[in-house]
Order: sequence, then structure tokens, then C-alpha cells
Amino acid sequence: MTAQTATDLRAVRAHLVEHGWTQGRAHDEAGRCCLVGAATRAMGDVVSYRYGAVRSALFMALRGVDFDLSAWNDAPGRTFAEVLALLDAAIANEEGRP
Repeated sequence: MTAQTATDLRAVRAHLVEHGWTQGRAHDEAGRCCLVGAATRAMGDVVSYRYGAVRSALFMALRGVDFDLSAWNDAPGRTFAEVLALLDAAIANEEGRP
């Protein structure tokens, strides 16, 4: 658990809430982002281990299923609410909350 990872996850969530969510691409003309696109935009030019920590936190929130987050984001029927719930679960895990 790290405070920095929780902060980074909150930044990703805030970026999605502010700019919107999309599927099938990192970002679109309107500024909406997929989960991975929001992570790269919200975190900017940060050290790669911080991005890795965010990815790891998201995988753990998915119960340790290690697969492509873009594929998870783009799954048919996936909703923005599910993306936000995943981020909320990852934040809670990083903060040591159930």
C-alpha cells in the first residue's frame, strides 16, 4: 500500500469524471479517455514504476486477474460505472480499507 499510488488512482478517476470515458481507443476528439488513456494523461510524465503501481493496484482490485486493461475497458457491455467502481476498489485497497 502506498499513498502515492492512491493519489495517482484518484487522479485517474478525476480525469475520467472531468473529461469522460470511451472505449476502443486511448482518447477521442472530445477528450474522453479509456482507463489506460486516462492513466497516461492524468499522470503525465511520471516515473514508469508509478504507472506500474497503478496497473498493479487495478489488477489486484480485479482479484489478481492479470490481463490487458484495455481489453477489460473495451469489453462489450462494460460501463463507466464499472470503471469507476474498479478505481474506487483499487483506491480503497491502497488505503487499506475493505
